[in-house]
Order: sequence, then C-alpha cells, then structure tokens
Amino acid sequence: MKSISTLLLLAAFSTWASQAAAAPISCGIYDTDDATANGATADNCDYVSGGVASTGDLINHVDSVWGAGGSFDYIGKYEDGSGTEAGDLAGFTLTAGSGSNGYLFSYTLTVPQSWVGTTVDWVLGIKQSNDSFVSYLFEGVVLGIDGNFNNYWLNPQGKPVNDYSFAAGFIRTVTVPEPGTLALFGLGLAGLFVARRNRKA
Repeated sequence: MKSISTLLLLAAFSTWASQAAAAPISCGIYDTDDATANGATADNCDYVSGGVASTGDLINHVDSVWGAGGSFDYIGKYEDGSGTEAGDLAGFTLTAGSGSNGYLFSYTLTVPQSWVGTTVDWVLGIKQSNDSFVSYLFEGVVLGIDGNFNNYWLNPQGKPVNDYSFAAGFIRTVTVPEPGTLALFGLGLAGLFVARRNRKA
C-alpha cells in the first residue's frame, strides 16, 4: 500500500514539476512571451518601477542587469510619435509600428550590410510614461531583427494600459565556434570515452 501511494505522490510531483518548468519566466506583470525577436520569445526579462529616464540611465541599467557576459552597445531608440535616435553604432536603426499575431506593436532593427547574419545577444527595452522600464533579453539572435511586443502596465488610476514612451535596443556580439573547432571538440570527447571504456575493461 505504501509503494502505491508513494508512486502516486511521485507522479503528481512529476506532473507539477513539468508544468512549472513550462511556465514563462515572470518579471512583475511582464512575461518573456510579451516580446519576440525573429519569431522567438525572450529568454528572460527584467522590470524596474522607476529611475530609468535618460540615455545614460538606460545604458547603465541594461549593463547592470544583463552585462554578466560583457557590456552591450546601445544602438538607439524609437520614440513613439517622435521617430528614431541614433546610438553608438553607425547605420543601426530601430523603428516601431503596428504589431501582428496578437501583439499591439512591432519593431525592426535595420543593420548595415556588413552586420547582416551576425549572431548577437539582443536586449529590447521599453519605457513607459511613468518612468518604469522593462527589458527583454534574447540570446543568440541573428541580425537583422524583426519582432513584436506588448507593453502592459497600470496607470495612476490603476487601469491596465498597453502603450509605451519609447523602445530602445542593445546588442552584444556572440562568438560562434567554427565548425572545425566543434569537430575537434567532438573527437576529443569521443577519445575520452574510448579511453575510459578501455580502462574499465
């Protein structure tokens, strides 16, 4: 009798764990599925309720939250109703418009031809009119980028709204191993496996 109840308990826990792992990472009222890049939802997100107003604030905040793998380059922003502002890298343009597939807003990061196909970590940051800021991290995205986002927040009257002041973008170049390097790594692992197997025999 104990073994049956133990099995039922383990099955229930296993079901709960698989459901918990499938849920999106939460950051306040934001989830990773509130933004996309090249068809994929974000890998992680971060929300701060205030203190991000100037360009310097943006850069410092993104590097403090997402900069563990190296600092990001600020590529500019798109201000709703005012157009684009250039960032640190020449030829990069972030624009926004009407969304699709259930998202209210879309965005496009246009890059110089020499950057097309480059793999980067991409951060999309959205500022709200109350100085709160949400940022989405996408790891290993290929340039250029098209995506969508929603930006739900509570206004001072406590009503949910879906709008934004501006969208900002940041990239960090990712080193992708050459195919030859991966092949050598695979051969090394195979050699270790064979040596270990021979030692046991």
